[in-house]
Amino acid sequence: MVDPVKVNDINIDVTLAMAREKGFENSRKQLDAILTTQFGTGPLKASTHALLRGFNHRQTAVSYEWQRALFGYTFFTRPTYNMSVANCYMDRRLAHLVTKDKFNVVSWIRHMLDPELSATEGNPCPLVDDLNPWVPLFTNTIQSISGWPSLNASIGSTAPSHYGDKTSFYDGNIKELKQTFNLSASFQHMAGKFGLMLFFYWMYIGHLQQQGYIPPRFVDMAESSKNYDMRIIRFEMDPFKRYITDWTAAGTALIQSVPIGDNYLFEATGVFSTVHDQYTIPFECQHYAPADPRILKEFNDLTVKFNPKMADGTRSQYYQMIPPELLNAMNFDGYPWVDLRTKELQWWLPPEKYIEYRNTYERVKESLK
Repeated sequence: MVDPVKVNDINIDVTLAMAREKGFENSRKQLDAILTTQFGTGPLKASTHALLRGFNHRQTAVSYEWQRALFGYTFFTRPTYNMSVANCYMDRRLAHLVTKDKFNVVSWIRHMLDPELSATEGNPCPLVDDLNPWVPLFTNTIQSISGWPSLNASIGSTAPSHYGDKTSFYDGNIKELKQTFNLSASFQHMAGKFGLMLFFYWMYIGHLQQQGYIPPRFVDMAESSKNYDMRIIRFEMDPFKRYITDWTAAGTALIQSVPIGDNYLFEATGVFSTVHDQYTIPFECQHYAPADPRILKEFNDLTVKFNPKMADGTRSQYYQMIPPELLNAMNFDGYPWVDLRTKELQWWLPPEKYIEYRNTYERVKESLK
């Protein structure tokens, strides 16, 4: 039995003995009592509370958690082009995308650019999930994205008085929230040039459509929609990749250029080209939205638009949320969903897939015992 410990006793052996005998909570309380009464640092568990509420008038070293967020995720929306056979045959480059082979670059590009293509032609591409509004390849291979503006106040002032003093005040809007800005995103290149060629056709088809060579789908035509716009959404995550700690978005983004010319460079000094180990795409963007909660709601709204069963009233009937402990076992599968109350980024799977993955996980776990 460990003897009662006095408050001013900082013998670590006593604290460890108490931890072994009575558990973590008792040892934590003992440490907190010592740190608070003898050193003035406050309890470890309540250090953030202490910093926010009161003054450190003893100016002691305070043990608080530093900001340690993960870069998190960058999501890119898909366009809604009309990639029908008739439209593709209007241009020789687009005609190249028409193929019966489902497992190749051109089939993936054509279906990724037109979410309704599988439903209208009945020839789905296994490499594309038609219920997913995002481009997973861009999220999976992005290396960096930069250019998000800092916000600068618009400040006005009164005319100087007789003594030269004047009053300053906020005047008008924060211009960075309204003006156009540029982003630059770099991606890891992969065999097949999937990402680079998708950007090329995305930009190329947008120009053909704007010039009237190929018509959009009726819905986009009726709504006068720019169906080639992209939305780029950034989620900063907590260290466990579970909760969104900050977010922003470029409401609309247009591809400015595609470095396809680098494909054709030649150098006699080597055998393999390393030009495209990475490639960079610049975007012209509008509607900067830092920390705007509307972005989180619209993230979910777009998911529901592509996959109506993911709506709040039906999601639990058709899908199973992946628990945190099984996320590794179910990687590369699932639809993202933001809990608007807790800011948890959840991943949902059809129940049959969930059961299959879970059973595999349990078998492997059992075999490793």
